[in-house]
Amino acid sequence: MIDQLLKLLTKGHKEVPLFHILFDFKEYQETEGKESCGFKLHPSLTSDKFIIDQLNELVTYTSKEYAKKVFDNLLASGKSPNVFPLLYVTFNLKKYKESGEKGSCDLKLHPDLKGDQLIVTKSNSLVDYIRKNYNMEELV
Repeated sequence: MIDQLLKLLTKGHKEVPLFHILFDFKEYQETEGKESCGFKLHPSLTSDKFIIDQLNELVTYTSKEYAKKVFDNLLASGKSPNVFPLLYVTFNLKKYKESGEKGSCDLKLHPDLKGDQLIVTKSNSLVDYIRKNYNMEELV
């Protein structure tokens, strides 16, 4: 599924998703909050243990700190989408070629997570690691 999404998103574009953390509304309900968040990763990065470990830490933290709040806010709003991103990081090759590393990746956060410096710092560190250890043009 993520491969199909990547192909759709990158068709004619130079921006690709690197990773994202998802909240699963139905899973939260079924497990009474024990399982609610997971992550998706660019296919070229799936064998990197460091990245996976860092994302698992982010998922654990996000689940612990924000799952109930997100769930409660969704219930209060009357919306209940099945799965949606809480954190989403994309890489833009055009920006990378024009300006270098700075500004080439975009981090988007769910409103409930905005302002959490641990999430922002850990995500930025992970992006820096990816840019340092991978050929970014090959990811596109």
